[in-house]
Order: sequence, then C-alpha cells, then structure tokens
Amino acid sequence: GINSVMLRRCIFLDNYDDSAHSQGIFISRSNVSIDECIFDHNGWYSQAGSGGIGTATIFNHNIYLASPEDVKITNTISSRPSSIHFKNATYETTGQFVGPTIIGNLLVDGEVGVSIWSEAVSPPTHRDLVISDNVLTNIGRSRPTNRNLSWHIDIAGVDGAIVHGNYLLNQNNTSLYGFGFKTRGYIQNFDISENIFHNLYNIDALLPSYDSSNPNNSKNINFANNKINMSTSSGYLVNALYEPSSSWSFLTNKYYTSRIDGRKFSMVGVNKTDTEWRAATGDNSTFE
Repeated sequence: GINSVMLRRCIFLDNYDDSAHSQGIFISRSNVSIDECIFDHNGWYSQAGSGGIGTATIFNHNIYLASPEDVKITNTISSRPSSIHFKNATYETTGQFVGPTIIGNLLVDGEVGVSIWSEAVSPPTHRDLVISDNVLTNIGRSRPTNRNLSWHIDIAGVDGAIVHGNYLLNQNNTSLYGFGFKTRGYIQNFDISENIFHNLYNIDALLPSYDSSNPNNSKNINFANNKINMSTSSGYLVNALYEPSSSWSFLTNKYYTSRIDGRKFSMVGVNKTDTEWRAATGDNSTFE
C-alpha cells in the first residue's frame, strides 16, 4: 500500500460500470487522509431492476476501505452511493488495524451510512475507531439496489471505539427497515455518547446484536447522554438481541417517544415495559 497521502478538496462523481465493480475510491492496506472532498452517485447509473445501464449493486460504494491502516475521513460530503457511504472491511483474521477516524462528515441517501466489519470473530482486528460529529440523513431514500434498507452505523469486530456527537436524522419512509446504530460480533471498550436519533420511521434506534458462532463477546460498552426521539411509526428505542446487563451501561440518556409502554424496548425477542427495562439493565435514563 501507500502511506501518508492526503486527498483534499477532490470530487468523485458518477463512477459506474456495466460489468465490474465500481467505487468512488478504493483504498487497500494504506494510510490515507480524505478531507473536504465530495463523493456523489458512485457505483451506479441506474436503479437495480430498471433494465438500465450501470445498475446499482451491493458491492459498490462511495468509499471502500480494505484492511486500511489509520485512514481519516473528515469534513467530507457523501451522497447517493450505490450501497454504502463509508465501508471499512478487514479480511485478515490476525493482527489489528487502527481506525478509521470519521469526523465531521455529511452523509445523504444511499442504503448504509458507515459499515465497519471484520473477518475475525475473536479477537477483533479493528481498534481505536472514532466516529464523531457526523450527520446522516435520509438514509435509504432512493433505494439504489431496490432493497428496503436504512442502516445508519453498523460496527462489528472492534476493540476500542468512540461514537460521539453524531446526528441520525429523517428517515420518513415506512416501507424501509433498519437501525440507527448496530453492534455485532466481538466488540468491547465502546463509548457511545451524546448522539441524537431523530425521526427514524420503522427503525430500531439501537440494535445490540451478536455473531451466532460467539454470542457472548461484548463487554464494557457505555451508552450515555444520548437523545432518542422516535414517533409511533418508529421501531424500538432499544432492541437488544441478547441480555445486555453484563456488558452494557445505559446512563442518563433521554428517550422521547409516543409509542405505548411495552412497545419501546425489546430484549431477546420479548417486549419490555419501561419498568421491566430499567430493572433488567439498570438504565437510569429519562423516559418521556
């Protein structure tokens, strides 16, 4: 790979291919900084199933990072990717890769905002991840691959992460499904704080999940001082697919929703009232 390269105020537009994968940019095993760039409509020309040229696929993205080392993406606008805005995939099963650092970006439309994924179940091959002060809005609006997805931030296989001060906003299509923030696989030492989840229809704000081959590999995850404001058309405030009390701390969040009591929280497929959720998790947050 290459190291210590800065891409600043560059524009990546309308890349597509009829017969091969196509990205806005593909970076492998390299240390690159991307600052104040614009990525728009990369990986596709026509919606999947339309019969047009350059149809969108699940393999094409605005930024595709393959086993990168300490990549930084800052102050950048990403809109209308074929599938994912920022994909970071590590295919090695040994070693650890630092980052990426994703700060101060605007992500609009597409199907998936940020995806951090590791081939290894345990131990994780990512460490020291930062996702901070980003705005993700209207994720899923144009449905490039014709799927009904609205996935905002999806993280798997990370030891050490700060997810702070992000705005996840404005998904108004009730035919879509997804989540605001999902964790899965081996994750530990997370600080998820001061994020705002607002107006996300048919979406679970927080989705703690797991890897089926190793479901008990999460620990020391702090979910604090977040604000979740969801309507009756939204999914759960928290939909925990495993019992989180031994690995998650829920502290001083603010939950706003018009959903009825018993339809705000779910744990291992069972709906929980506010009282039951507090008793099971120790959550001391404000419920309004």
